[in-house]
Amino acid sequence: MRLWDASTGEAKGQPFTGHTDYVNSVAFSADGNTVVSGSDDNTVWLWDVSTGKAKGQPFTGHTDYVRSVAFSPDGNTVVSGSRDNTMRLWDVHTGEAKGQPFTGHTDYVNSVAFSPDGNTV
Repeated sequence: MRLWDASTGEAKGQPFTGHTDYVNSVAFSADGNTVVSGSDDNTVWLWDVSTGKAKGQPFTGHTDYVRSVAFSPDGNTVVSGSRDNTMRLWDVHTGEAKGQPFTGHTDYVNSVAFSPDGNTV
């Protein structure tokens, strides 16, 4: 994964390394200091924008590709959607899953988002 300068098209810093397969989705936290990424390696990672280094260990629990990720408006939670037909919530500070996976979809979850008040995904 890389960051790019939107005005010049130049790469910013070195690639962020850690995922072992395609990165499908990225999102910035509201404060712009953290990026979350979801990958075909079934993991979700948090990254420090200023250093390009991973913040802690990858979030694991999905059993298939992570297709989409998003931050909650307050930046404390990440939601991920997967080809395992589930969505999961993650605590940004601990990396732990918040509750059980959201089930009910009968096929891949390709996109996720939080409502502006953070109470609905």
